[in-house]
Amino acid sequence: MALQQEYNNLQHYLQTGEDRGLYSANKQQADRFFQKIKKGIKYPLSIRNDLIRLEHDPSTIAEYWVRIPVKAVKGGLWIGLIKPYEPIPKDGKVCESKLYRRDDKWWLNVTVEREIPEMTNYQNVIAIDLGIHHIATCIELATSKTVFYGQFLNQVRGHYFWLRRQLAKKGLQKVIKKIGDHERRITVDIIHKITRDLVNRALETNSLLIVGNLNGLGKKTKKYMRKFNRKLTSFPYYRFTQYLTYKAALAGVKVIKVFERLTSQICYRCGERGERKKCTGLFICHKCGRGNADRNAAFNIAYRALGYISKVGVTVNLPITLTNVSPQEKLERRLLIYDQ
Repeated sequence: MALQQEYNNLQHYLQTGEDRGLYSANKQQADRFFQKIKKGIKYPLSIRNDLIRLEHDPSTIAEYWVRIPVKAVKGGLWIGLIKPYEPIPKDGKVCESKLYRRDDKWWLNVTVEREIPEMTNYQNVIAIDLGIHHIATCIELATSKTVFYGQFLNQVRGHYFWLRRQLAKKGLQKVIKKIGDHERRITVDIIHKITRDLVNRALETNSLLIVGNLNGLGKKTKKYMRKFNRKLTSFPYYRFTQYLTYKAALAGVKVIKVFERLTSQICYRCGERGERKKCTGLFICHKCGRGNADRNAAFNIAYRALGYISKVGVTVNLPITLTNVSPQEKLERRLLIYDQ
């Protein structure tokens, strides 16, 4: 196969410096991008934007067709893209892309450049609290609608963690690597679906997206129990935030990151310091009673964002009557607590 031959020639060239028949542009790209080469690592084929060609021609075989430059085929080799994660915009400019092989399958990362005006006026806020029981707990501030995402993801990760431990006891390291790749694919697929649903909901309700910022998370979890700490630091929060950000950007929706300090410890109704029961998902306020800790944190993230959204160049015109929004003086009190 011409594509496999080009890919193998690239790996040989990177590892040994010997050219066994690599397409000249692919060789130039390899010299440009891969300065340090590690032994045993497979590197992607980088394709210049002036050499790659992408056409949308749905058929029973593939939805898109792409031309890959290879030395063995004059004019390039046409291959089908079966199902991309996202539809490729027709008005976008296809830029430099990367082709690689994983699990006996070919994968193509297509980079598309497109100018999209970002919305600046919103009628609602969707706040997202990132957690363990649910990777994302979302609140629509105008209606107080709550959606919990990712419980199945937590179950999948728990299952594969248990499976890896059982296989490790038997010394089956190769099998562990295979199931690790399978877990990663399932995780990526779930995150893609969740972030797509959030962006679609933001478009339907003209909402600004607010997501909790978990920078420095690893330093703050040493005091927790070992099991909880492992789950917290290994969850794919970074990937979730990246997917949400780029999907929102393609839709023209702005995403604001808000630091999560104290959001899970302060009651969103009265602004008083409460108590969050570790590993149970329960929040207790001595004035307002009990509630879901993730939902409480999502409300607080939304309120915190309202305190400075004007500084990032957007406006939010929420309805005047909101049943679950505290009076203005309580909102100001919460904001003062956050700033301390």
